[in-house]
Amino acid sequence: MQEITQPLRTEVFLSPRWRHRYRAIQVTRGSDGAVLEVPASATITSMLDFNPQWFVDRLVQTRGAAPFMGILDLTNACTDACGMCFTMAKRKAEGLNRHADVDMVLARIGQIQQWYPDAFRLVALVGSGEPLIVPGVERLLHGVADLGLALHVYTAGKNLSRPDVRTALARGAVSVRVSLDATDEDTFQKVHRAAGLSERIEAVRRLVAARDAVSGRSQAMVGLSMVIQKANSHQISAFAALARDIGCDFVSFHQETYGQVQGGFGETEAQRLTEDLAAVEGMTDDDFTVTVPRLAGRPTVFERAAATLSDQATLDRCFSSRHKPVIGSDYSGCCKGGSNLDFKQHSYVGPFTDEATMTTLRTVIDRGLGTALGRPAQLSCDSCELAEYDRAMERILAHLDHEQEWNTRLVPFEPGVDHDAAYEVLFGAHTPSTALAVRPDGTLRTHLPLLPTDLASRNP
Repeated sequence: MQEITQPLRTEVFLSPRWRHRYRAIQVTRGSDGAVLEVPASATITSMLDFNPQWFVDRLVQTRGAAPFMGILDLTNACTDACGMCFTMAKRKAEGLNRHADVDMVLARIGQIQQWYPDAFRLVALVGSGEPLIVPGVERLLHGVADLGLALHVYTAGKNLSRPDVRTALARGAVSVRVSLDATDEDTFQKVHRAAGLSERIEAVRRLVAARDAVSGRSQAMVGLSMVIQKANSHQISAFAALARDIGCDFVSFHQETYGQVQGGFGETEAQRLTEDLAAVEGMTDDDFTVTVPRLAGRPTVFERAAATLSDQATLDRCFSSRHKPVIGSDYSGCCKGGSNLDFKQHSYVGPFTDEATMTTLRTVIDRGLGTALGRPAQLSCDSCELAEYDRAMERILAHLDHEQEWNTRLVPFEPGVDHDAAYEVLFGAHTPSTALAVRPDGTLRTHLPLLPTDLASRNP
């Protein structure tokens, strides 16, 4: 592949050539030349599409007191009933027909933009239901673009069949990731418990065409996503080929993260999956990127439950909640509240129709979640799967404390060679409540107990 020129630090978002293509960021102090390297596994899945050079500048200038993106929790409804859905319990408990008012959400997004114009630059539509089915979604998509903000969308893809939705996304999105998880109708119905894979594939193809037709070439990257599970594990190579053949810019493969898929893999199957993932990495070229778990590792949690009490000081150190507030019908300070009812209830603030809610949200951003709540909260911060992001932010801020000058550069990765050196890919095993772990060198650890409320990455 051709060598990529480092992005300008003034560019908010990475060019398509850089996105999904760096393994670390290096932050160099101006005073003594000391270098801090932060692995991409701590950043690539949390910074989303931001240019890390721009991001680090804003992080240091604001001392972390800034929202970089608003995560929209627009609806509890969905077109599908995927077995791997980790928001289903929360959505069922609240009712599967709740929708946020898009005009109210747009007004609140505009308010946050007025407060933090130099940092708030992205709106992510990622759940907890299917974001593109909320009434008035086309108005929301255009409204976000009219505010000068970018869109990152994670969708099951059914409503991409609507031309008005495709047009809005081609105009304002920087990334559209479509969860299809299969290459044939039978497998799709097993995984998504819905019909119509061919129609969704055609809709993605048309979205790529709409993107390419935008004057000046839209920056929107379009890709497919697969959560690896028993029903689709034989389709890894075919899924990557499908994404490339319909014109996508990337394909991403993920291990099941939140304990909703029961696994059932044996040792031979785990080894085959690892070999298949290694093979599809080789498909990466100048125009197409393959992301596999070993490249962008994230901790695996087998049960998400708020059990451990966190004190106010610990809550104040949560950069995830400060940088990525969840916006919908109502607000909870914990950023996991959009997908899990326990965390929502233990950090609940109030409806977004109330100005008092916005006042508390601003306190979370400026001073921290603990200060805003004014109390400890049962949020299990000691085992949070987002803690790696918080640690990365703390390391960068400490490294650049009292610095006047610094520089940040991206370290590109070589497909098939560069991986998170300590990360193990986990698969649910045949035996109930046990897992298999494939080490970076390809060797296998077996009969690992599934941790009930902790991180499997702690190597039981």
